[in-house]
Amino acid sequence: MSEKEKTIGEKLAEAWRLLPEDKRGYLVGYADGAIAASALTTQEREEEKEPA
Repeated sequence: MSEKEKTIGEKLAEAWRLLPEDKRGYLVGYADGAIAASALTTQEREEEKEPA
């Protein structure tokens, strides 16, 4: 993990601690969405590589 990634992780952890519990779902939802979008993009790239 790079130093930049560690810093980002630390900031997210601090934000998590500071947010009221009922607002933490926003961070989780955003992360889930980013993961899903990334997986979809990866799948689309793999499908483009496959011969038709």
